[in-house]
Amino acid sequence: MPEHDPNPGSRRPHEQVWTHASRRYAQWRTQPSWLQRLAGGIVLIVLVGLAAILLVSSLFIGLAVVAVGAAAIGIGALVRRLRGDAPASQGRKNVRVIVRQHP
Repeated sequence: MPEHDPNPGSRRPHEQVWTHASRRYAQWRTQPSWLQRLAGGIVLIVLVGLAAILLVSSLFIGLAVVAVGAAAIGIGALVRRLRGDAPASQGRKNVRVIVRQHP
């Protein structure tokens, strides 16, 4: 980028035009164009959408794992109850009850 000239009238006319054009070009290169902003926006939307899809799918997979685990526990409890291993009405086995007598 050209240096600042405190006396721009000292240059020849074609040098002044070239300096102005180079400054405008440098400014244009530092500013994002509408196409760059559009591409950046599209990339951002795609990344956010991908993150949302991954988040929602992981939530559904976790929900399915919890549901299958709960079903397995429930079926196991039902099988034990039907076989008579742990009847629900009898409670715990081999539990001593200490009856205290107050004087």
